[in-house]
Amino acid sequence: MFLHNHWIAKDETKKIFHRPSYTDAEAFFKIPSSTISNWNQPKHINMLVSQGPASYGGTHAVLHHRWPELEERLFTQFLGRRGEGKVIRRGWFRRLATQLYRELYPDTLHLFRFSAGWFNRFLKRYRIVIRFTTNQASKIPEEFQNHILSWLRFNRRNSLPRNSLEKAHLITDVGRFRLSQICNMDETPIPFEFLSGKTYEMKGAKTVWAKQTRGGWDKRQATLILYVFADGLPRIKPKLIFHAATGAQVRRKEEALYDKRVTVEFNPTAYNNKALFLRWIEEELIKLEDWKDGGLLAIDAAEFHKTEKILTTLREHSIIPSMIPPGCTGLVQPLDISINKPFKELLRDYVDSYVELEEHAGKETWSVGDRRVMTTICVSRAWDQFCRESHHLVITSFRNVGLSLHPNGSEDHELSIKGIATSELQVGNGQELPEMGDTWEEERTLSTESDESEVVEYDLPVEHLD
Repeated sequence: MFLHNHWIAKDETKKIFHRPSYTDAEAFFKIPSSTISNWNQPKHINMLVSQGPASYGGTHAVLHHRWPELEERLFTQFLGRRGEGKVIRRGWFRRLATQLYRELYPDTLHLFRFSAGWFNRFLKRYRIVIRFTTNQASKIPEEFQNHILSWLRFNRRNSLPRNSLEKAHLITDVGRFRLSQICNMDETPIPFEFLSGKTYEMKGAKTVWAKQTRGGWDKRQATLILYVFADGLPRIKPKLIFHAATGAQVRRKEEALYDKRVTVEFNPTAYNNKALFLRWIEEELIKLEDWKDGGLLAIDAAEFHKTEKILTTLREHSIIPSMIPPGCTGLVQPLDISINKPFKELLRDYVDSYVELEEHAGKETWSVGDRRVMTTICVSRAWDQFCRESHHLVITSFRNVGLSLHPNGSEDHELSIKGIATSELQVGNGQELPEMGDTWEEERTLSTESDESEVVEYDLPVEHLD
């Protein structure tokens, strides 16, 4: 192991080192170099072969641990941190490995280098791989599971008939609601150009680049709000919110060019807010024929959704605001789990096609106004196609998260929430359950640790953990 794991100082002042030769080993161990050479033959090296922490394809790995105690402690702390759901990057390994080396080998500090070779071998030995984080975990934390169960029970209680008269005349689909009275809305950012993600490229290309028409156009330039109903039918136009102080001047100039199948709003941040949300309730939602008797509105727990004015307006129109628990939208919000991704793929295709046709016709420069007009047209076309071809996805997504299942519990076998076994979702029939309060009153801030884009994950089989 000396020949593989040690370094000999060639020039101490310049910190130049080399691997030990047989002569160096002879001087160090006082053993003839011929004997050491014989020991280093494959038949003797095989005696050192062990299954160790890693084994690939049924073969065993030779243990070339330069600093075994450091690696063991580094690995142990890695397991503990990942067990807490913490994100780990290479910088964390570098900092901790340096700290551990100083503690364990204070007399040879000049030998430690956090080299790519050592780090990659360490990762292979312990089967650690780089992974991209996702919105969903294979097994969600217990606190998330409790929040989701509370949300399911809230929806069930509030879907039951409110009095004996309602119960006697019940002709609805889900308790006291028709499918057309169950809605989910969600805001999603959209750019003017879709440059991120994957592209086809020649094999072996070292750089995969994408031409940008204007700086920042591949970042969020507008907010798109989609509205879906449990029967899969579109009732409310998509809404686009663009940047502008008031939008009055822009409207006068561009409005005639906007696609009429979307509604357009403006504000300085291009985000939805209390004023826009309230206006949407009063001018669009309650104007729907089926919503004159109220409905169930599934929305995220944004602060402006929970203001007293908003909640009062909803109560006045018998609309139940079903606040999705913070951090759980990727698990139980229909738009997030089944709709946004395929819709955005369609939107990307329509944008690419639109730009290609315009440039083929001679268009060389694009203004912000041009992109706003294009966005209204492409969103309309993409949404029309999605609603024609994928309405079944909408229906299924509402059922998967329990929003459109019968409140007596007879259809709960259809529940399908990522990371939670159906057997663990004891929702009940809404009558024997204890009161748990409104979901927005139970909200509390959850950790944002999992919002990072990549994470180092441990890939060792369970049997190796003993």
